[in-house]
Amino acid sequence: MAKPPEEPGAQEGVTLGPVPAGTTIYLAETTSDLSLERDKMKRELERRGHQVLPDKPLPLKAPDFHTAVRDYLERCQLTIHMIGAHYGIIPEATNRSIVDLQQAIAAEYSKAHPLFRCLWMPVGLQVTEERQAQFVDYVQYEIGTQPEVELLQTTLEDLKTFVQDKLQALQQRAIPQVSEDGPRRIYVLCAQQDLDDLTPSKIISMGKALKSRCQRWKESPSRSAPTTRRIF
Repeated sequence: MAKPPEEPGAQEGVTLGPVPAGTTIYLAETTSDLSLERDKMKRELERRGHQVLPDKPLPLKAPDFHTAVRDYLERCQLTIHMIGAHYGIIPEATNRSIVDLQQAIAAEYSKAHPLFRCLWMPVGLQVTEERQAQFVDYVQYEIGTQPEVELLQTTLEDLKTFVQDKLQALQQRAIPQVSEDGPRRIYVLCAQQDLDDLTPSKIISMGKALKSRCQRWKESPSRSAPTTRRIF
């Protein structure tokens, strides 16, 4: 089958487990046959405290469409593209569908910005439209092999699980690594009633005690994990 044009500029009831809240996710507009699946994913992500974009209908004129999608992507760390049986709506002044365009704009954006893309197709997808068949082939053999892309053909529940795992991985990647030669910081978790007693001098004392315990553990031949106890 012919390859599409080059990219511009290059089971029910399963829910996500505990994941990092507050991530902004681009959940691409899709075709009518997957509108229910998209709505389920959107509700689940929002229930977990994430912001889902687009938060309003996309323009149906190509230049405005490109601008809107790119503006949304600037706020996102991850995109989800659902690919169904139909090619979908084609905006004015272009010959590509909104599904095709969104993944292409995201691919171009990801070349210069950190953005992970997930492309998903349902199990048993049957395509009868010639142009959509070409697009699916392109997704499978071209896009799915690119870096920072995951191509899935699974149940919706497996997609939710993958998104959960990926959000956790993105959170870990975002945690800054402290240099061994740099200043040390102590992150303290405590009950509300203990806040008044948490003075700077007590925090410093805690830090010294923790440093001493860590040093003894490093020097221990067994290097068994230290037990946890309250130190003040």
